[in-house]
Amino acid sequence: MKVPKGWEVKSLKQLSLFRISNGIFNDPKNVGSGYKLINVVDLYEPIEINTAKLKRLNTSKDDFKKFRVEKGDLFFTRSSLKLEGIAHCTRFRANDKDVMWECHIMRVKPNKLLVDFNFLYEYCRSHNAKKHFFSHAKTGTMTTIDQQGIGNLNVLLPPLPEQRKIAKILGCWDRAIAACEQLIATSKQQKQALMQQLLTAKKRFGEFTGEWQEVRLGDIAQYLKGYTYKTKDYSEEETVHGFLTIKSILKGGGYSSKGIKFLSIDIDEKFRVFKGDIIFALTDLTRDAEIVGAPILVPKLLYKKIFISMDLVKVIVNKNIDKTFLFYLMKISKNRNFMRARANGSTVLH
Repeated sequence: MKVPKGWEVKSLKQLSLFRISNGIFNDPKNVGSGYKLINVVDLYEPIEINTAKLKRLNTSKDDFKKFRVEKGDLFFTRSSLKLEGIAHCTRFRANDKDVMWECHIMRVKPNKLLVDFNFLYEYCRSHNAKKHFFSHAKTGTMTTIDQQGIGNLNVLLPPLPEQRKIAKILGCWDRAIAACEQLIATSKQQKQALMQQLLTAKKRFGEFTGEWQEVRLGDIAQYLKGYTYKTKDYSEEETVHGFLTIKSILKGGGYSSKGIKFLSIDIDEKFRVFKGDIIFALTDLTRDAEIVGAPILVPKLLYKKIFISMDLVKVIVNKNIDKTFLFYLMKISKNRNFMRARANGSTVLH
């Protein structure tokens, strides 16, 4: 690592006042009205931990003293189902003095004489830090990282005044991003409300006065199940034939580019889809059945041909039905609930 003049390199362990350690064992039987407890899910709040959302744990005062959280602490996830979730760093900036942290989280208490708390937080979320943590993770049923894997991260440190300046600039960006995300979330809620009104005839345009009809989807469409593939049929590397799977569907409906796979062979044209086609999921692995029955309006994709997998169904709509209208109709809560109510299974829904 090339070190600029006046900068130095110290490990995260060297920058912590105390030993990097795991929190208290979180026994579900002890959930009650005692001390607030930071769980793994609380580390994924934007910008910082929200103490108002914390659950409480009944435990002794001695345990509280041992696992007490203070303003200026940093926390890292030490286990995750996915590599991307390992060593996720979150800062604690609240003045709440009634908080503990649990055993699936590691705490780092930065030494204020050596490092600015906010600078260290930003550094631990950087690409270089993530690269280090991922390389020290241990994979299995769960992906984990230990204190050594966290503590051995080398941090490139400018002088304290420069650290504070860097942290201030990056903090401004954090706040701007959070504000944009809140605006997007609010806009999504407003759109959902408008969809509900427009697609159920509760709100009409003045120039349209005709009566609406209620029909069964099966009366205006036919269905074609996707291609039953074998592992050898598709490629993780890009080919000219795109292949949509259930991972191509966002929760509640819509297209996700993260789910695209590629076929390594030519298959029957009947499994092919085109821009503007509606497809929906027959299968779901999510806990709250957020995928099963959820639709995609196929976007323009830059592949020679696009096909669908056996977990998806193409909706072949009558010519007098607008596909885009039907896509949005399938996304409203009434119709999503209809689909979910008819899904069967325990671990996997169909």
